[in-house]
This record gives sequence, structure tokens and C-alpha cells, in this order.
Amino acid sequence: MISGAGNKTIKLNSSFNPKANVSAKDNADGNLTSKIKVTVQSIRRKRGPIH
Repeated sequence: MISGAGNKTIKLNSSFNPKANVSAKDNADGNLTSKIKVTVQSIRRKRGPIH
């Protein structure tokens, strides 16, 4: 189970840690939070509609 992941709104030019407040665990291995990897970091820097 992954907890805390979801859409985030970040102010322009502010810092962002994609793993902050995110945790992972399962019944077999227990706490897997340290094994979480961010594979895509797509940041949209302009306002307006997404096309």
C-alpha cells in the first residue's frame, strides 16, 4: 500500500520533494518507504490549460 501520494499543487519557484509524506508497506516485507523511487518528474512551469 502506498500512502500520501497524489496530485500536488506547488507554487512557482518553490522547492518540492516528491517523496515527502509518502510511505509504502506490504504484509510480506513491512515498511518499504526507503525503496520508493521517483521515475518521472514532469513539471509544468506555465499557467493555462494543458494541451
